[in-house]
Amino acid sequence: MITLEHIQDEYAQALLDCFAILPQRRWALMPSGVALTTHKTKYGMANHTGKVFISHGFLNTTAFTKLRNTLRHELAHLAVGLRHQHDAVFRRCERAFGAKTPVPADEIEQVHSNVPYKWRLLAHLFDGSVRDIGGAHRRTKKYTEYRPQAHRFMSVDGEKIRHFEFIATKKNNREDAP
Repeated sequence: MITLEHIQDEYAQALLDCFAILPQRRWALMPSGVALTTHKTKYGMANHTGKVFISHGFLNTTAFTKLRNTLRHELAHLAVGLRHQHDAVFRRCERAFGAKTPVPADEIEQVHSNVPYKWRLLAHLFDGSVRDIGGAHRRTKKYTEYRPQAHRFMSVDGEKIRHFEFIATKKNNREDAP
């Protein structure tokens, strides 16, 4: 199982490997450490101080390949500079750092299921039935402002959707409820 100590060890190894590929003196930003983040939709992030943040969703999973890829992906951002975002320069560095190793689907599912959703999204159909669409981290305009009369109809299994409803999950704070 992945622990914070394991993440720190993987980070140290990734740094050694990446510095062997691109010498430290040529990096745009110097790496300054690794920490956990509670961001709901990102596996990792790098910031202008050189800090790499890894999702807490990796903890207590066996998503080792996804963790290695994520660390190397974020280190590539630091190596080429954050201004490159995901352009061709960044992609070349990411590949050189080994961040494109194929990841088993179960690893991605482990990380996703380890980050609880704040909302459940329900679709109310024109036939009167209700379908649970799944979890959502935030209430988005696509669903809160859905107007089938003004836009194309969305559907589930061929049935047109009349409107959507967000239901707060048990872990959601009551003051956040609509």
